[in-house]
Order: sequence, then C-alpha cells, then structure tokens
Amino acid sequence: MATCADRSANQTVYNLYVRERLDECLSLIDVMESAGTLTEYAIFIKGLIFRRQGKIAQSYSLFEQVVELNPNNASYLKQMARSATLLGLHSQAIQLYGRLEELKLDDWESWYHKGSCLTFVQDYDAAREAFLRANDIERHLPTYLKLGKLCVIVEDYQYAIKVYTEALGFAPLDPGLLRTVGLLKLRLGETQEAFQLLGRSLVYDKRAPRTLLAAASVMQDSGDIDAALAKYRAVAAQRPQSAQLWSNIGLCFLSQDQPFVALQCLRRARYLAPFAWIIAYNQGLVHVSLGHPLAAYHQLRAAAALKPDYAPIFGLMGVVLADLGDADNCLAAFDRALEFDPDSAEIRLNKTIALFRLGRDSAGRAAWAGLQSRWGGESDLGGSPEVSKAAKQIAKYISINRQ
Repeated sequence: MATCADRSANQTVYNLYVRERLDECLSLIDVMESAGTLTEYAIFIKGLIFRRQGKIAQSYSLFEQVVELNPNNASYLKQMARSATLLGLHSQAIQLYGRLEELKLDDWESWYHKGSCLTFVQDYDAAREAFLRANDIERHLPTYLKLGKLCVIVEDYQYAIKVYTEALGFAPLDPGLLRTVGLLKLRLGETQEAFQLLGRSLVYDKRAPRTLLAAASVMQDSGDIDAALAKYRAVAAQRPQSAQLWSNIGLCFLSQDQPFVALQCLRRARYLAPFAWIIAYNQGLVHVSLGHPLAAYHQLRAAAALKPDYAPIFGLMGVVLADLGDADNCLAAFDRALEFDPDSAEIRLNKTIALFRLGRDSAGRAAWAGLQSRWGGESDLGGSPEVSKAAKQIAKYISINRQ
C-alpha cells in the first residue's frame, strides 16, 4: 500500500508531467530512484516521457517493469502494448490487448490498436472484428478509415464503400474521403456516382492532384479527351513525376490519332515506373497502331511477365504474332488469353480473324461457327463498334468464299 510520502511524490510527478515540465519531472524521478523511494507510478510516467522523446525501447522496458509489479493495471498494459506496436512487436502487442480483454476493459482505443496489429500480421478477419468492436463501443473517424482500408485490402469494395460512407457522417467535407469513395465506385464501374463524388471533393480542394487525375480518367473514358487533357495539365504542374499521369496522357493522344506523341508520353511513364505492367501494355497498343508488330511484341511480352494473368495482354499478343506470321505462338497466345477470360467474344473473334489470315480457313470457319452458336449474329457480339465491324467483315468473307 502506498504511503503518504509515496502519494505526495506521485502527485508532484503528475503535476510536473501534465504541465509539460518534462526535464524537471525526469530529474525528480532520478532523485527518487537514487533515494530508494521510486514508485511504480513514477516508473510509468518515465516510460511515457521516454516514448515522447523517441526512446521507444527504453519506454517498453519501463512499462514491462510496472506490469510485473501490477499485472492487472489496464493503463500499464495499454501503454506497454502501444510501445510494443511502435517497436514492431505486433504479436506481443496482440497478446497484451488480449489480457486487457480478460480484464473486461471496454475501451475503443485498445480494440482499434489491436485491429491495427492484426491487420499488420494479416489476420484480416480478426482485425475486422476488432475494428467493429471499437465502433460498437465508441465511433471514431480513425476506426472507420482503418476498417475501410482493410476492406480494400481484402477486395471487399462494396463494404468498403459502406464504411467510408458512414465515415462521411463524421467529416462530410473531407475531400480525401470523398475522393476515396469516388475511386471505389469507379473501380466497381459506377462511373456517374464516382464522377459526382470526385467533383464534390474538388469543390473543397480544387488542386488535389489525385482527385484531378481520377476525374480526368473518368472524362477520358467517356470520350471527353480535351477536358481530360486540361485536368492532366493541372496535375502535371504539381506532379510531373507521376507515371500514371503520363500513361493516361499517352492514351489520350493515341485516341486523337497522334501515336508518336503518345509513344513519347508512354516512354516517359515507363522511365518513371519501369515495372508497371499497364504502361508496357499501353506501349504495345501504340506500336500496334503504328504497324510495328515486333516492337509491340517486345512490350507485350514485358507486360505479360509482370501481369501473367491478364487476358487482354495475351489476346493482343496473338494479334501481333499473327502479323509476324508465327502461327503456333499466335494460337498459343489466344488459347492462354481464353484460359483467363473464356467468355470474351473479342478475343475469340480476333482468334478467328488470325486463323483466316494464317491460311487456316477450315479452323477459322469452325471458330466462326462456334462464335455464332454462342453469341448469335454479328450484332450480338457486343463490345466496341470495331468488334461489330470486324464480325460483319468475317461473315462477308465467309459468304463470298463458301466451299
């Protein structure tokens, strides 16, 4: 039991700490230690001060001491767990937060930090439960942000949107939150809602480069190239080293039939992000438009090495190999593409065209018959106008060259 002298010393330590007179507080604690009158509370305060000074390992040792002296003190356990987290000892921190649960401490902050540690060790289900428990006790914006980020990691985008939308109740004017929800909706193909949210975000932060980039990409996808380029110009003034920016600009110029300008933009993007598969793929597209099949093949091969499960890469590679007259590898590329996307009418149509170009008319007719039996007439293939046009040309070719 603490004596009157201990309580008086603890009160003095507390007063110095809350008044931010940290050096005096540490000096007093050192005097107490020299005199043999050091209390567990003084050790605890010393741990807090050391952590504020960046001495995380020392603070952890001090908290460990007071937990040994008083293992059922929730405050001591919380601070020891916090220092363990800062040291990267996430498993130990999770165990300490588990001890807090045994003490029946319903504290949102402890559940929040436990969820963060569980996320780090990739125990995502338990992390999600921890964040939900934190919100059940007391709702706070940081918990929503962590939970939303966790949902994105596990690719539960619908629930992530729900979480971030609830978070907007705490910060309805937060441009970052509005942008995040907009980007998630864009990922799910809800373009109109995404564009509205990105627009609201720009109202509160007109120069936010990430928001401008996302809004411009929506404009680009909808065919408003000039408006998209205007937005990209604003982003370039702030983030000239953005690989995504230059890749998107390159595709804008490609859609305006300026492939050489597009290629220069994509080369800059590739320099900034040499391992971004999408940039290599876009370079392949430009080389195809320029009639450079060998250069296109090299870019697509690089893209395939970085993203080996993306069907359009192999589909386009099949087209390029047909241009090069490499029949076996061409058909192998199409088959690989169809492994990843067996329901793609466009890939099957390109394979059919390649068969005719390679002089394999019987196989081409069989492939065309398969297309018709699955999708019906040329107008039912869907996709872009180019797909419908190519299908009509094949149908015309077959009708003219019937055996």
